[in-house]
Amino acid sequence: MAVTEGYARNMLIPQTKAALATTQSEKTLQEKKMRAAKISQTQLAILQSQADSLMNTELFITARLKDGEQIYGQIKPAQIIKALNEQAHLNLTAKSISLAEPITSIGTFDTTVNLSPDVETVIKVTVIANPKTKPASVDEDD
Repeated sequence: MAVTEGYARNMLIPQTKAALATTQSEKTLQEKKMRAAKISQTQLAILQSQADSLMNTELFITARLKDGEQIYGQIKPAQIIKALNEQAHLNLTAKSISLAEPITSIGTFDTTVNLSPDVETVIKVTVIANPKTKPASVDEDD
């Protein structure tokens, strides 16, 4: 990139945001790129092993029932991540979850977990009725 000589000398080079294009600086840059690629490959391998271990994971989330199999509200990605982080001892955010459709009833749903842009896996989320609450349609006239 070409900049004026004064801007490079007074601003960019002292703040190490730029360097003069010498053979030594080019060699250093290539070494940094190789180290970064090596680190990236090891991180990718770690994420892939986490994805493989998550592949057979099934989460159980309890929810209050409204009518029949419908739940109050819906299961949010934050609830899924909280359960997943507790069970699998990970540190993921709600942005890591991709729901094909909102979860608004009890049952089993496939959910995509994005560990990185290159690594994703599918887990099963099973929503069950909270045993402490009674459905609204139950009659107690006995």
